[in-house]
Amino acid sequence: MEMIGDPSSQTPPRDPRDLELAERRAWRNRMGEQQHHWIARIVQLAEAAPLSDFPAFLLGVEPFAHLGARIANATSRATADTQTLDELERFLEAFADYLRTDRNESVFDQTTRRAG
Repeated sequence: MEMIGDPSSQTPPRDPRDLELAERRAWRNRMGEQQHHWIARIVQLAEAAPLSDFPAFLLGVEPFAHLGARIANATSRATADTQTLDELERFLEAFADYLRTDRNESVFDQTTRRAG
């Protein structure tokens, strides 16, 4: 039986937030090309560049592909709409510690998220 997020499979995890820390890191390594692509896009669009271990590859998988699609053609903050930039900033904040925290840790607790 294939576990969710099995990095040896071709199928991305259904919800990357549910992965154990080792699985998260394995997916990051497996998705190196996606990581490079999305980190370059984020650097162009974010208010501040994320740390080097930010999991930018998540923008290429569900449930975050919708945000990836919205920023895919933006080349600067001036070419992206405000709502998309705000969502990107919330994404950056929420996943800043993704590769340092395990599933079910408070980083994803709905009660601690900012409104908006």
